[in-house]
Amino acid sequence: MLFDPQSPVFQAAVAPFLLSFILVGAVTLFAGSELRISLSACGVAIAILVAYWLAFSWPPFPPRASSHKVGYLIAISTVLSVILAVRPWPKLLTTIIMYLALIAGVLWIARSK
Repeated sequence: MLFDPQSPVFQAAVAPFLLSFILVGAVTLFAGSELRISLSACGVAIAILVAYWLAFSWPPFPPRASSHKVGYLIAISTVLSVILAVRPWPKLLTTIIMYLALIAGVLWIARSK
């Protein structure tokens, strides 16, 4: 069944698409003209976070395996992207922050317990 929450197709494709569609539409409708494009990407990130939660439930804290860290990295990157989108930062600083966050995330996943 396509809309069964336990179905892998729903968890991997239908839920993220519908959530992205709804969240990006809501952001486009309610956000100011300067924030629409930046916050639209945040709507997609929130949809990915909810789809991860639907598929795997929320991982334990502290994470015991690298696969558990992915959910936390998605949540942290979503919050960071909202912060960087809402407040006007210089583009170079935003780029540096995102690259440092990416490197820190990869190192955290690669690090064993």
